[in-house]
Amino acid sequence: MGVTYIRDLMTIQPTKSPQCSFDEFKLIYESAEKVTDRRLAKNSQNYSISVGVVLALAVIVNWSISNPQYKYAGFTLVFALSVMASVYANLWLKQIIDFKSLNSAKFEVLNEMAPLLKFNLEVDEDKKIISYEPFKREWEILQSMNALQPTGNQGFKALKSTNEELFVPNAFSAIFISTALISIVAIFCNLNKFIDSWKSLLFTA
Repeated sequence: MGVTYIRDLMTIQPTKSPQCSFDEFKLIYESAEKVTDRRLAKNSQNYSISVGVVLALAVIVNWSISNPQYKYAGFTLVFALSVMASVYANLWLKQIIDFKSLNSAKFEVLNEMAPLLKFNLEVDEDKKIISYEPFKREWEILQSMNALQPTGNQGFKALKSTNEELFVPNAFSAIFISTALISIVAIFCNLNKFIDSWKSLLFTA
């Protein structure tokens, strides 16, 4: 019985660790780079749109002040545009967080794949090519330099410059919300003038 058990143990083949294709690793890395490029392009586009909205609000306010009979009608337009712009700024903020969360997940996958990579290189039989796990080492070095921000509730790892990137849509959102609140308060405090202003705009030839 004991001899049979030992023989069975000797015939068991050692389990081979799974290996990952370097081509697949490279494909995921390239997709992560594309996500970063898309995020930067979206940031540039959203910034331009937000600046354009601020300029449009300034033009409407200036027109309202220059035409007192239409002032409160102009405030209505300012309120409506500010509300829509604040929603857009909030969408921009969520886009940044989503892009960064997606990239964080991709690099987690890359870190998990790195030790399992199979390199198609011809080397001596007594040598073995392994991955240095560069992304993991990169984050460890950045962490030792205190260059990373706390993960917090956002759920992704990022450099401290991310705070500045998130600040921009938050700042625009604050501007738009403040403008909307000022406009609606001015309208409610002057309802009669608001009604007269719209009558002048709609019914004056």
